[in-house]
Order: sequence, then C-alpha cells, then structure tokens
Amino acid sequence: ADPARIVADACHGLAGAIYKDPGAPALSGLFDECAGRAAARLPAGAPVLAALACTHYGYIADLFLAALARRTGPRVAVLDPGRRLVDGLVSGLPARAPEDGPRPVTVEVVSKVGLTEAQREAVALRIAPVSPAVAGALLGYRFEPKLF
Repeated sequence: ADPARIVADACHGLAGAIYKDPGAPALSGLFDECAGRAAARLPAGAPVLAALACTHYGYIADLFLAALARRTGPRVAVLDPGRRLVDGLVSGLPARAPEDGPRPVTVEVVSKVGLTEAQREAVALRIAPVSPAVAGALLGYRFEPKLF
C-alpha cells in the first residue's frame, strides 16, 4: 500500500466502552469521532481498508464499517485479525464428509479476568448471531484467577 494511504488513529476509550456494553448508544459517537479523524487524513476517492487492531473491535466491525462509509464512501472493507486467526485455526481441522452429519460441539469460556454479568450479557448479545453456543458459554463462564 502507498504509505500516504496508511493512517493510524488511536480510538481512546473505545475498547473500554465495548467491554462495558458493545450495544451502548454512546459508541456511535466514539466511532464517528475516530472515523472523522482518520477520514480527514485519507486521500479522496481511494478504497479504505480499516484494520481492527484490538480484539474488542471485532464485536462491532459492522459499526466501524458504517461509520467509515458515511465519511469516505461505500468502498470500505474491514480487516479483522481475529477473524483471520479463527479461519487459520479452522483450516487446520480435518475435513469431514457431509454424510457424517453434524457432531456435537462443547464450548466453555474460562477467563483469568473477572467479568460482570452485565459485561457478559452485553458481549453475548453481539456474539449470539454468529455463535449461540459461544454466547451461552460466555454467560456461564468460569472465572479462574490463577489460570496462567
């Protein structure tokens, strides 16, 4: 990429706000503020690739996309390293024949970090459309302060 097209912008407070409640209405103001600063420094008309450099940002990638598109036009794509990590992990799993049918999957969330019920509910709401099993596991997570 042309170095003139690379713009870094720290969205201070955004990860914490997502952690507290990724569905909070106040987040749109934070997105617009970050998107506005970044868009003002981008060359006009060029496609925009927005790299999400925080694990929390993947929960609200669609909102980032919309905020940037409002400022720069519709040629915006989000680069989510978390998604790429998952794709890489899944690609290493052995292939199954379709006739094998679905197999039960068990999901468990174990965290060294204490999470309030409100935090878990807020994030589970964003995760549920993609993976209800992960959302359910998050709601019933196990707190292990000495995990590692």
